[in-house]
Amino acid sequence: MGGNMALEIAARYPDFPAGLVLLDSGVLFPASAGAVFTSYLEGLQGPNFADEIRKIVADSCLPTDRCHAHVEQTFLATPQHVLVSTFRSLFPWDVHRAGQCAQACRVPVLYIEAAHRLADLDRLGALCPQLVTAKAVGSGHFLSLEVPEQINAMIDRFISLYVQRRE
Repeated sequence: MGGNMALEIAARYPDFPAGLVLLDSGVLFPASAGAVFTSYLEGLQGPNFADEIRKIVADSCLPTDRCHAHVEQTFLATPQHVLVSTFRSLFPWDVHRAGQCAQACRVPVLYIEAAHRLADLDRLGALCPQLVTAKAVGSGHFLSLEVPEQINAMIDRFISLYVQRRE
């Protein structure tokens, strides 16, 4: 959800960031995501919270992801009301604010996608024409944990090509 916050900050404080990097962020969700996230939210609110966490993490990871157990433990350590609140806020922000923030953003933006599509990149690019996209290879949603060597190299290259240093 850091990408959502980054876009919000860039929209509210256009002179603050020099550029943004969105790592597989759920920004401008594709239409197919609505039913999935509604199901997740229902499960998170119910008595089988831990089982729903395991399902969400499994759905977010590839079978080959080594970070699966770590991510699952981290999510399970998060209080139920916190995750419910987080999931409740995702779609309203996405529906009511994400497009405005993307359109207001004036700095270079790198979106690095993982295996599963969490953003409508065509729509994001139309609203934010300075968008640059990339795709990580061999990683589910937690790509900075899974393939940091790819992610760091992409970020370094993006900064060197698109982000102007401020004096």
